[in-house]
Amino acid sequence: MNERADVSIDPLKSEESTNFTLGAVYRNAQGFSLSADLYRIDIENRFGTSPNFTLTNAERARLVELGVTGGESITAVSFYQNDFDTETTGLDLVVSNKFDLGNGLLTLTGAYNYNKTEVTGGSLVDNESARVTFEEALPVHS
Repeated sequence: MNERADVSIDPLKSEESTNFTLGAVYRNAQGFSLSADLYRIDIENRFGTSPNFTLTNAERARLVELGVTGGESITAVSFYQNDFDTETTGLDLVVSNKFDLGNGLLTLTGAYNYNKTEVTGGSLVDNESARVTFEEALPVHS
């Protein structure tokens, strides 16, 4: 394919992450337990998908020439790139309590998760609609 001035395809690099966690657990003899985990995960060089690029007739002909099966009918391409960096902070809470119930035991458990991811670098920083779409597509509370 001919290189276009507006397309830059770089070899993929490994994503790199740094994680910080802090956790605590409490249990008593009556069957109550509580666990809390705080965390932060920083990811650099996150994979993202490029925009779609429409191929020209010459580019399709070059695909055929290179032996790409179906190359003549490929109309658009996209690819993965190391595209952006993120910071995720969160909290996981789990509460459980055991109760005697007749001849058995009833255990009730509840869990809560707060998880917020923000884009901190890369192409999404300058592309507000893509950044907001990425950040808001992820659940914050679950």
